[in-house]
Amino acid sequence: MLTPALVSKNTYSRNNEHLYLLALVVASLCCKGKGKKSVIKFQFYLGTDTRGRMTEQAAIKLAYDLAARHFPSGHSIREEEGRWTGQQGPVDEVTVVVTWLAEADHSMHDHQASCFAKAYKDAAYQEAVLIEKQTVEAFTV
Repeated sequence: MLTPALVSKNTYSRNNEHLYLLALVVASLCCKGKGKKSVIKFQFYLGTDTRGRMTEQAAIKLAYDLAARHFPSGHSIREEEGRWTGQQGPVDEVTVVVTWLAEADHSMHDHQASCFAKAYKDAAYQEAVLIEKQTVEAFTV
């Protein structure tokens, strides 16, 4: 689930909260417990280094606000430590990871995902936003 360049900063309770929120979204998509269903899992990796144009906390708040606006039926958010090597050596920054589960049979999800990523990229002065997309089989117990 995590890329090698990301190291989780979550505590045990934050991980449980994240999993609980994902379970709620899966439950809402899975035919009310009547079996398995294919869903598309989007994960957005949002950097918070804005090169001094806004604070890290403002970038994090922006990510939360945009996710609520673009994915009102449900999503989860966690904060991780993003890392890469720049010209001056290793660079660390808080990375906000938004997870959104969408019904697999809806054709507009790529557009919705792109709109969210572009809105954050532009407003938070980012060079890029990574979008990870996977088709997964989900079910509730």
